[in-house]
Amino acid sequence: MRIFLGSMRSLMDAYCKCGCVSLARDLFDYMPEKNLVCWNIMINGHVEDSDYEDALLPFREMQLKGIKGDKVTLVSLLLACSHLGALELGKWLHAYIGKEKIEVDVALGTALVDMYAKCGSI
Repeated sequence: MRIFLGSMRSLMDAYCKCGCVSLARDLFDYMPEKNLVCWNIMINGHVEDSDYEDALLPFREMQLKGIKGDKVTLVSLLLACSHLGALELGKWLHAYIGKEKIEVDVALGTALVDMYAKCGSI
């Protein structure tokens, strides 16, 4: 089963990189088990396809299922916020980082600064 799921993740990632996010979502919905990598592929796929509002939907699903995001999740979400001008959501994500004790590395710190700057809050 792990090989099957790994292959599906690779295919999802390839679909997203080709701009076929809806096909990736079809695979995602079909998967019996989803780990954080799968969720991150979907979120980042929407961001890379400039579907910033749709990038937020998998994170909402994650929250409903009790799945916590990581640095990769948050960098993608903050990028979506910066393009949407979604300052309040960006602030909420910043608080989430602290609440979940997620280490702020260079990539995450840059995403935070970028979000605040693009939302006009520096």
